[in-house]
Amino acid sequence: MSSNPHMLFDTHKLIKQLITAGVPESQAEAHIQIISNVTNDQLITRAYFDIKMHEIDLKFKELENSLTIRMGTMLFIGITVVATLVKLF
Repeated sequence: MSSNPHMLFDTHKLIKQLITAGVPESQAEAHIQIISNVTNDQLITRAYFDIKMHEIDLKFKELENSLTIRMGTMLFIGITVVATLVKLF
């Protein structure tokens, strides 16, 4: 396997396959390094994903609480207005 435990593929094996196919070793290593860099730039760890999902969860809970308070306030104001109008007429 590759020296990086987070790699999705065996870089050493791929380099050997390219060399076997006739690609010079230095070019094979360069190709696989480029592929590794591009792949790693697009990956995130499970821990990072879990942290971000937790942050999103908290933001949704904050939003839910805010909307609950707003709806309660609007309902209270509406009932107060209706009760006031009923008393006036």
